[in-house]
Formats: sequence, C-alpha cells, structure tokens
Amino acid sequence: MNGPADKECIRRILDGEDELYAVIVDRYSQRVFSLIVGIVGDRASAEEVAQDVFVKVFEKLHRFRGESAFSTWLFRIAYTTAISALRGANRRETSLDEGRIAALPDTDEPDFNEGRIERMEAAIEKLPPADQALLKLFYMEERSIAEISYIVNGTQSNIKTRLHRIRCKLKILMEG
Repeated sequence: MNGPADKECIRRILDGEDELYAVIVDRYSQRVFSLIVGIVGDRASAEEVAQDVFVKVFEKLHRFRGESAFSTWLFRIAYTTAISALRGANRRETSLDEGRIAALPDTDEPDFNEGRIERMEAAIEKLPPADQALLKLFYMEERSIAEISYIVNGTQSNIKTRLHRIRCKLKILMEG
C-alpha cells in the first residue's frame, strides 16, 4: 500500500489536500472496477460507472464516519451505483426453478477439478449480476458477512440466505 493509510489520507483530503485523492483512486480503482464489471457485465459501462463511483466518493467523503473500513464504505457506494446503473439498463436475469433450489441439500460440498471449475465459471456467468457481485465480495474480496450486509444494505441473515441460494443456483446450472 503506497501513500498514507486510508484514514490519514481522508483526513488530509478533507483538510484541503485534494491531490491526495489520487492515492485513494490508485489504491482501489482495480478492485472497484472488478466488482462493477461483474455487476454491469461489460467493460465500457463499468468504466463509466467506476468514474461515477469515484466522483460520488469524493463528493461524500465528508460523510465517511469511520464506523467501518474505508474500503467497505467505498464498496457500498460502488455496489449501489452499479446496481442502479444495471436497473437503468433493464438487463435480463436467468430464471431458475425455485422448487429445484429448495430441494437441494444444505451440506452438499462440491468436488473441484478442472472441468468442474470451467463449468462453474460458465454457470457464474449465467447468474444475475447482483448474485455475481455477492460471490465476488464473499469469495474473491474475502469480505465478511457483516461487511457484505453493510455494502448491500441487507441483514446478515439475508446475506447468508442469499449466498446459500446462489450456491444452489450454481449447482443447478452446472448440472445442466
């Protein structure tokens, strides 16, 4: 991590050192872009949304209270901005039979091999963008359930349930 720590950087930006905002952008732009492209689905739209996110973050920086990690607060803004952009684009979501999801056992652990990983990646592509974003936050960003609930503005039990249902959807999609 180059430059001052997040809280120090934010304090100095709020004190008038606006040029330090470039440190924040450099530090988080790739991870924010990755989350957004997973939600909106294409790089061009994701670039626009990411720019919007960093403008919003700069404008709202005075509202960051430090009750969570700065990155968690930033990811919440990125997530809600990307979901809003997606709703505006009226993207189609893959529909799955809810009965098949409910019938899956809770304890089924997948066996991973190269072919299964390829099928999983293809199945993830078929998930609704909001589901893909939850998977990314939990498995790739390694965010806790508490952080994810803050980012997506949901309860922890709701996030656990949604992650379970997403894993069930993946299993169904992988089975064909």
